[in-house]
Amino acid sequence: GQGDGFARVLQRAGVGADDASRALAMVSEATSVSAIEPGTPIAIILGRRTSRNAPRPLDSLEFRARLDLHLAIKRNGGSLKLARKAIAVDDTPLRIRGTVGESLYRSARAAGAPPEAIQNYLKVIAGRTPLDRVSASDEFDIILEHRRAATGEVEAGNLLYAGIGRSGKNWIQMLKWTDGDNAQWFEAS
Repeated sequence: GQGDGFARVLQRAGVGADDASRALAMVSEATSVSAIEPGTPIAIILGRRTSRNAPRPLDSLEFRARLDLHLAIKRNGGSLKLARKAIAVDDTPLRIRGTVGESLYRSARAAGAPPEAIQNYLKVIAGRTPLDRVSASDEFDIILEHRRAATGEVEAGNLLYAGIGRSGKNWIQMLKWTDGDNAQWFEAS
């Protein structure tokens, strides 16, 4: 969950403190634990207790650490071993186009644009022209960062391009230019 610790999650699931700290150390070597998204499902299998007062040992643990990485920890003999499985990711930007219609926001949502990207798009366009000048027959053009894993999961990223076409010609073309931590919007011309 949000603000929760990885070792604490394991301990609440019944993993002993020693196994939880070993698992945390292994995961930390593979990826930043703070980068694991809240709500990430974790499959945990616990073994039999050696005594009534002893915690159950961790037999296996599997989860998707990042879009491009699956981690599995399994007990082999008496020790835990980490297995990393890289997942191929396509970073091709996503282009979404359509006719404005009655509502630019609703038309863009219907075309598959995420709400946050549309909000950013509207801010960029509004910085160039009042939104009431955009007519129903105009065409919107949105390009955003997009990552798709070979397993089908998708992450939408930042807005890269915002455009409006009118009568078959480009009317507004705004391009995001990033230099280090600074990002600015420029007319594509």
